[in-house]
Amino acid sequence: MGGKVQHNKGKIRDNALKALVKSDLFRHKVERKRKGKGSYNRQEAKKWRDGFDTVPPFLCLKRGSSRRSRRSL
Repeated sequence: MGGKVQHNKGKIRDNALKALVKSDLFRHKVERKRKGKGSYNRQEAKKWRDGFDTVPPFLCLKRGSSRRSRRSL
């Protein structure tokens, strides 16, 4: 085997190849679907909607700042 790999498992006593395969280097990474069937994530959708419950102060309009009030002057 070429190169050194950190195992984070402590000292290897018995079988170096078995320890390497059980390390995080060969762990499966599960990727979430972005499109198609099964891609809908209920928790993420709820988080997105919850952000719009409170209106940021910079979006609130002051009275008299609309065009109608300017025309009537």
